[in-house]
Amino acid sequence: MPHRVIPGKGEPQKHSVKAAWMSSTAATSAIRSIGGVTRYYDIVPNRRIVSSEVIEVHGNKLLITLSTTIFEPQPQGAGTKVTLTAQLTSLAGEQMLNGAEVDNNAALDNLVTAMR
Repeated sequence: MPHRVIPGKGEPQKHSVKAAWMSSTAATSAIRSIGGVTRYYDIVPNRRIVSSEVIEVHGNKLLITLSTTIFEPQPQGAGTKVTLTAQLTSLAGEQMLNGAEVDNNAALDNLVTAMR
């Protein structure tokens, strides 16, 4: 399970997560059209997010993910530990799984950078 500690000072961060129950993203390139749908099943501000994502190209599903992100304040203002647990099913080979791992780690690293 990848995790990161977001630096903090004293009190737990008061940032809350606001999201629609369903969000949609799409990216288009000259070669192909990639789309994704993310559904949020459980959001508890400053505690957890449970979501799923389906990635497809031209209507063909490539990757299906179920993710749980847990936020745990650390003692003595040491920050917040963020743990991401993701179950992935690739319908397009192992390369999709490797790409998802790289993307998830980059997202956690970006979160740490943004919170500093």
